[in-house]
Amino acid sequence: IVEHLYRSHGQAIDPHRASQLVEEKARVYEQIIKGGLPAMPGALDFVRQASQNYPLAIASGSLRREIEYLLGKLQLRENFQVLATADDCARSKPDPEVYSKALARLADLPEFHAVPLQPAECLAVEDAPGGVEAAHAAGIKCLALAHSRPLEELHHADWLFRGFDELDMEEIARAFM
Repeated sequence: IVEHLYRSHGQAIDPHRASQLVEEKARVYEQIIKGGLPAMPGALDFVRQASQNYPLAIASGSLRREIEYLLGKLQLRENFQVLATADDCARSKPDPEVYSKALARLADLPEFHAVPLQPAECLAVEDAPGGVEAAHAAGIKCLALAHSRPLEELHHADWLFRGFDELDMEEIARAFM
């Protein structure tokens, strides 16, 4: 976000100032999430159900400490075998780096030693246009949820719903058969 703001205002990126801004954003955001954040309707059930059948990963532009904290508050940390975060990447979405890292970490799990994991076998859940682009660039099919963005901004996703409560998982599962 900081790099985007510099570029969008025609300014050269000052690495020292950018680092300060990222730290300030992290400090403010940690105060905002101190009490936790409410889960989207249907999200907890979706994660708990999916994790019974599939290994799950988070590929996020957020900081690891923020993700770990919120997953702990929601009692979901044990549902995710892999985290790939902003701490792990030099480039943010729409660059596919965070998805590539998550895929590599998933591929290292014992269940994929005999039969290697392929990106096309994976499903990304996104809520931003750049995230959809990043998933596709990594070779991953993408389900977009338009809870924070207008539907038309996410039209390039493979599936598009307003929220978890509208998902048709049978339709999505058929695409992987």
